[in-house]
Amino acid sequence: MKIGFLTFNEPVNGVYISQVIEVAKQLKLQGHDIEIIAFFSLRDFTKNKKIIKQHFTNSFVIPSFPKLRYWKINKLWFWLFKAKFNKKEVLICRGPLSANLAINNTTRSRIIYDGRGAVWAEQQEYGVYDGSGIENDLFEIEMNAVTQSHRQIAVSSELINYWKENFNYSGNSATVVPCTLNTARISSVCCISDDLKSFFEHANLQNYTITVFAGGNGKWQQLDKVCEFALGSIEKQESSAFLFLCPPEENIQNLKDKYPPRVFNTLVSPDLVHTILSKCDYGIILREQNTTNKVASPVKVAEYLFAGLKVIISPNVGDYSNLVKENNLGIIWTSKSEIPDLPKPGIAEKQQNIFFAERNLSKTAVDYTQLTQP
Repeated sequence: MKIGFLTFNEPVNGVYISQVIEVAKQLKLQGHDIEIIAFFSLRDFTKNKKIIKQHFTNSFVIPSFPKLRYWKINKLWFWLFKAKFNKKEVLICRGPLSANLAINNTTRSRIIYDGRGAVWAEQQEYGVYDGSGIENDLFEIEMNAVTQSHRQIAVSSELINYWKENFNYSGNSATVVPCTLNTARISSVCCISDDLKSFFEHANLQNYTITVFAGGNGKWQQLDKVCEFALGSIEKQESSAFLFLCPPEENIQNLKDKYPPRVFNTLVSPDLVHTILSKCDYGIILREQNTTNKVASPVKVAEYLFAGLKVIISPNVGDYSNLVKENNLGIIWTSKSEIPDLPKPGIAEKQQNIFFAERNLSKTAVDYTQLTQP
């Protein structure tokens, strides 16, 4: 089967590698003729083209027309490369813009909308597309992607409910596939910086329980709440320590100044994350109670579990909060709750979480062939 994986104006970063390139590699392993067709902005076109070719040689790279408000003009490329697009039996379209381009400009392919989140809600709640020129069009763009595609992939069952509530989606062609991991990922201990090694050595000598936050410092990450939890835990439990794998941030720095031996903040390369996480005990993710987070599938939850960590998570984070609760994988916490004790998990508990991630949240656990069938 000839499959195209279409993306629009996304940089080739860790998320792209995990959710596009590694999925394409899995489809290739399952015997499909898969090609990534990637539109990149002119600003970083050469850089992204070089990176994507390094990771997946069967990639076709197209420069998108400047300014997102003119995204429809990219239909010209579909006309120019009509022969290429017409050969694809299936087009997996990541995000609503790529889906709309395929729906409006191809006739021979089955269109699979790969829904990564609630785009219209993200704009309403976080202004993700402010200044782009498409702010007022997002409802229609997302609705068309959901209702006019032949099949849909949703990262959570809550995302399908969002489609039903907002776009009158009534079909049964959607499949839930959470953000999954390549569990063959390997990294090297020797590349960990000396200061981070020292933090772990001190923590081990003191028998600290280490809770890690791995992510960015965007508003939705709620670093202020994470630091509130960390402060309460450190003050309550002498053996509690926290590691922040994210850019520097004021709340973290204040915490670090107050408890320097027990708080560490650094950035590391993506290939080191798994090794570092596996040296910790808990992974924390706290999110606001809104639609964006209700439908989400943060890959860091899967990363935490695959490293053997117990997860500290807010209620109503996609399907993950219930999954953590029902499978005894960690703790559900809100700012109104008491700070829980954090006993150091045993080897058996860590292994249980690793097995759970391998069985349920790995690339090999997903039957991508089934997703491409009529």
